[in-house]
Amino acid sequence: MKRVLSINNTSSKRVFGTLAVGSTGFMWSMAVAAATSALLYSGTLKNYKSFRWAQSLVSLVGLSTVTSSTTTSSTTTSTTTVTTQANTTTSTGLKPMKLGVNLNAANYYDNTRRFMNLLASNWTLRLSWQQGYKYVEMPASYLDANKNLAKLGDGEYGVLIMGIPTKAYRGVSVDVVCRWQGQGTVQLFGEPAQNVKMSAQSLTFTFVPKGFANIHFWITSTDQSNPMRAIDCREADADPSATFDPTFLEEVKRYSTIRFVKWQRAVEANTPVTWATRTKAGDGILDGNDGVAIEYMVQLANETQTNPWFNIPWNADDDYVRRFAQYVRDNLDPNLKAYIETSNEVWNWMYPVTTQARDEGKAEGLSPGDDNLAMLYRYAEKTGQVMDIWSSVFTGQMSRIVRVVATQSVLPWSTGGVLAFRNTASKVDALATAPYLHISLNAGQISTSTDLDNFFDTTLPTAINDAMSAAKQQKALADQYNLRYVTYEGGQHIVSPNDVPQLVKIQRDPRMGKIYTQYLTRWYSEIGDLMILFMDTSPVTSYGGWGQREYTGQPLSEAPKANAIELFRQSYIN
Repeated sequence: MKRVLSINNTSSKRVFGTLAVGSTGFMWSMAVAAATSALLYSGTLKNYKSFRWAQSLVSLVGLSTVTSSTTTSSTTTSTTTVTTQANTTTSTGLKPMKLGVNLNAANYYDNTRRFMNLLASNWTLRLSWQQGYKYVEMPASYLDANKNLAKLGDGEYGVLIMGIPTKAYRGVSVDVVCRWQGQGTVQLFGEPAQNVKMSAQSLTFTFVPKGFANIHFWITSTDQSNPMRAIDCREADADPSATFDPTFLEEVKRYSTIRFVKWQRAVEANTPVTWATRTKAGDGILDGNDGVAIEYMVQLANETQTNPWFNIPWNADDDYVRRFAQYVRDNLDPNLKAYIETSNEVWNWMYPVTTQARDEGKAEGLSPGDDNLAMLYRYAEKTGQVMDIWSSVFTGQMSRIVRVVATQSVLPWSTGGVLAFRNTASKVDALATAPYLHISLNAGQISTSTDLDNFFDTTLPTAINDAMSAAKQQKALADQYNLRYVTYEGGQHIVSPNDVPQLVKIQRDPRMGKIYTQYLTRWYSEIGDLMILFMDTSPVTSYGGWGQREYTGQPLSEAPKANAIELFRQSYIN
C-alpha cells in the first residue's frame, strides 16, 4: 500500500497508514466481493493484519474470474510489437535477483545531494514590503525561455535555496564558490554563510554547518538585456565541469536500476507537461515544476551504468511522450534498458491522477456501473497508448526497453482486471507492485524494551510473510501472461505520524538491518528478478523513515538498512 503525498512537499508521505482510501472500491461485481468491499469502505478493517482475511476471500473470487473476464468495450488493434524478455533463470527456476532504488527528489530540504551545483531548487519570489514580504511562487512572466530570472518588481527578490555540501552533513566547514554570467546583484542570507566575499560575477564564502540550516541566494536586481544565468555554487575544490556529486554517484552505482519518479514532479502532481515548456539541461533551474531535465536523468544512467526507470506523466501530450522516447533511444547507452511506466500508482486514491482516470473511464463508458473499474480500465487503456508510442519509437530495438504495468500489491485480484482488459498484457513486458512491510503505529505504542523486542521478533516478520504471500499471487498472474514480475518500490513501510521519536528509535535500531536481510533473502529465494527499494536518502520525519540513509554520505555503520542492503548485494547479487 502506498504513501500519501503532499504535492507541495515531496517529503510528505504515507500519512494515512496501511490502507489507502478507495482501495476498497476495487472489488468485483459479485455479492461476496461487494460485501467485503462494504466492510473495507466503512472502515471496519483498520489495518493490514485484519485485512488479510478479506484479501484471501476476494483473491479466491478474483483469481478464478478476472483472468478470463471480458469488458463491454470494443476490442482495439494494437500497433505494438510483442517481445519476449530474456528468460534466464537460476537453479530454482527463478530469474536472478537484481537490486534497484528509487531516488529521492533533487531538492534542498530532504538531506539529499544530487548535483554538484548546490542551487538545485526552483525559483521563489520574495515580495516587496508593500506586498507583505511574503515568499510566493515565481510568476512565469518573470522568467525567460530558459527559466532565468529576467525581471523583478521594485523591492522584490528572486530566491534560490542552497543545498548543504556533502561534507557539511558531517559537521565539516566547506569553502564554496558561486559563479554566474550576466549582470545583477546578489545577497546571501543564512547562518552557515561566513566570510562572504563578492566580485562582479562570483562570490566566495565558507559554509559553516548549523544543523541542517540552509543558505538563501537572493538576486536583488537583474539586467533584463543581460540577465544573470548559469548560476552555479559548489565546493571551491570541486571539478567545475562535474554535473553530479561524486558521493551520490558512488551510491547509485551499487544498483542495477534507478527509478526517477521523484525527479519527475509532473507525475505525482499530475500537471500538464509539453516538450516545449519542460525543464531542460542548461536552464536557470535544475528542478523545475515538471522536475529534472530528461537530459540529466539519461546522463546519470550513462555515468553510473544503471538502467533508468521513467514514469510518463498522465497529462503529457503524445508529442512529449514520443520525443521523450526518441531522446532515450538516441542518447541512452545501448547496453542499458529503459523501464517505462505510465504515471505512478494510478490505483491509489490519494493521488489526483486516480480521480482523473476514473472520470475519463466513465466518460468513455469503460465500466458505467463501477467507478473503480472505470479507473482501472482507463489505466490499462492509457498504459497501452503510452507503450504503443514507445514501441513505435523503438521498432527493431525492443530489447532496449521494458514496458511496465503497475498495480496494488496487496490486492492481486485487481491485477487480473488490468491485465485482462482488452490486450493490455500484450503491450507490456513486466508487472510491478510494491510489496511493503506495512505497519502503522500509534503514539507511545512501543514504549518498553519488551514492546520493541516483540516488534522486531514478531510484528515485522509477520509483515514479511504477508508481503511474500501477496507477491506470490502477483507473480502467478505475471507468469500466466508470460510477463516478468518486478517491484517498483519496496522495503519497510512503518509510519508513526504522532510520535517521531518512536519512529527514529525503530529506524536506527540495528535489528532493522536484520529485517532487511530476511526480506531480501526471502525475495531472492522465493521470487527473484528486480527488487527496487524505496528510497535512497531521506530523514526520519512524521511522514516516515523512508531513506536507507538519513543524509547523503551517511556512513553505513550509522545506517542499518543501507548496511544490510550493501552486505546482501555483495553476498547475493552478481
